[in-house]
Amino acid sequence: MPARKYKTAEGILNKKSLKGIAEVQDAAARLNRIIVRALLDVGENAVSIQPSSAALAEGSRITEFYTKPLEMLLKRNMIPVIYGDVVLDLKQGYSIISTEELFVFLAKRIRPQKIISAGMVDGVFTANPFKGHKGKLISEISSKNYPQIKKMLVGSAGIDVTGGMLLKVEKYLELSSVGIESYIINGKVKNCLKEALLGKNIKGTIIKC
Repeated sequence: MPARKYKTAEGILNKKSLKGIAEVQDAAARLNRIIVRALLDVGENAVSIQPSSAALAEGSRITEFYTKPLEMLLKRNMIPVIYGDVVLDLKQGYSIISTEELFVFLAKRIRPQKIISAGMVDGVFTANPFKGHKGKLISEISSKNYPQIKKMLVGSAGIDVTGGMLLKVEKYLELSSVGIESYIINGKVKNCLKEALLGKNIKGTIIKC
């Protein structure tokens, strides 16, 4: 909400922008703590990683990220919980960096086996299911069929100032070019995330080269 109110994604526009930056950073951090607490409550050793204090951007693209703490957490089998955040931007003062943008930057350096995105629907559809349209689930997206699929993509169901489903798919296609597959699944379906992590066949959309 504060990101939309203060137009934070556009950078420092006026004096109110500084208030907006602080409000957005606080809101993002509080949401992150909810996720970390949920993981702790089920016995996982989760640790928050704050992009606003570790990254720099230029034109809303990450240029620097100090990744050593994150890498050390992974080596100790702990779970670093990163999140979309406001970061200092060399061109526009500040920008909002989406989780997908962070994934692209980090995945090229850390090389995960796969990316799993758990949303509110089964994957990518040919029409917006939140508006009552009976679209079909797209089981696979690649650079070959993306030009046709792109025109079907829309934003998110809630407030998302970073691009919604369109940005998500484009960022995951970028990762597919370096051999990292991504999956978009329904996080509301019981055991769906667990099965995806275990590599079982699940209902969803795979994005691959």
